[in-house]
Amino acid sequence: MENNPKEIKLVRKEDKNFPSSLKKISSPPKTLYFQGKFDPEGKKIIAIVGTRKPSREGEKIAYQLAFELAQRKIIVLSGLAFGIDCIAHQAALEAGGITWAVLASGLDKVYPASHKNLAQKIIEKGGCLISEYPSGAFPQTHYFVLRNRLISALAEGVLVVEAPLKSGALITAHFALQQKKKLMAVPGSPFSPNSQGTNQLIKEGAILVRNADDVLEELRIKTDTQQKVDLDSLNSKERKIIEVLREKKELDVDNLCQLTKLNSQELLSELSKLIIEGKVKENNRGRYTLSF
Repeated sequence: MENNPKEIKLVRKEDKNFPSSLKKISSPPKTLYFQGKFDPEGKKIIAIVGTRKPSREGEKIAYQLAFELAQRKIIVLSGLAFGIDCIAHQAALEAGGITWAVLASGLDKVYPASHKNLAQKIIEKGGCLISEYPSGAFPQTHYFVLRNRLISALAEGVLVVEAPLKSGALITAHFALQQKKKLMAVPGSPFSPNSQGTNQLIKEGAILVRNADDVLEELRIKTDTQQKVDLDSLNSKERKIIEVLREKKELDVDNLCQLTKLNSQELLSELSKLIIEGKVKENNRGRYTLSF
């Protein structure tokens, strides 16, 4: 579907180019409005959703997952809401990837209004905004529930990062199960309210996810993961970390400090840069490995 990114276009259910994934659900929209480049057929799309009030740990996990998936040419789909949704969109953009957002309003009534700039960046960077509501439609409570069924339908799988037991993300998870999509969740502390929903999903059969590789493996998506890293382009501290991890495969901060001869502050600073660049990742045991 080629389109002028600045123009809101539509596709009707009876049209040949209406997304096949939406035709299969029990209540497909009669009309779909989009702004940007919307071409879902044959694309690898993963939805990342979660609470509007994530913990700092949840923010970090959502960012890393979305960043790594976008780096591997996976479209990151979410709902432009506060919290996990927003972080997933931003991480995908910062990775130089593509992200799509499904709105619970007309495309000219971006909600929340504070995310208008983010919505514009999504379009400018080759992504798109999607809605079943025409221009002028303001968001309503039940629109958000209906929006969630489109998020799950457009994606190959739904990944829930953090979600309390009463969370809109769990509604998206419910739709994913109804639509026979892969449902994945990030585990968390049993003492954290934000992890109660995700832990429950895992208990009920959702796939436990620790990193982007788990997502790709579960969905049987093959990407070019052999990222070429030019050691000469790294500073001496980054190069030492890469060399040590190549040899030892997986290390915690204490062992990395010992082997790289860096103090903890220096090490964490360099690790943060390497993680953002997609060269290193942290697993749920607090250990670091290479991403390539």
